[in-house]
Amino acid sequence: MSAALAAVRSENDALRVRLDAKALGAAPAAASGEGSSSILMGGGARVFDVSRELGMLVIDVGARQGVRAGMVLMVMREKQSLARVRVMDVRRRMAGAVIEELLSGAPYPGAGDRLVVVTDGK
Repeated sequence: MSAALAAVRSENDALRVRLDAKALGAAPAAASGEGSSSILMGGGARVFDVSRELGMLVIDVGARQGVRAGMVLMVMREKQSLARVRVMDVRRRMAGAVIEELLSGAPYPGAGDRLVVVTDGK
């Protein structure tokens, strides 16, 4: 049952990311499917910490989960997209990302927000 729920949530997130990516002016590449796209789907990846001064955040997944430098992620809180970020530094179990663009009118990303893959940067 929980696997089915995660799959439905992933599909819902993928559709929201596509819509929000258009609002941000990004090319909405694979937000669901095989490979790196499926790593962060289902709400498994979260923001661990945020530095407003640097415009960066730490995420709680890393190379071990398939995260790579250059991946573009959408930060989401509940059903709202907040920002587009790009992974810059990847460690074994965590990664650092820089905030590329904040969605107009959205709150600033914070610890606990979910991450969804927009594209792997290729």
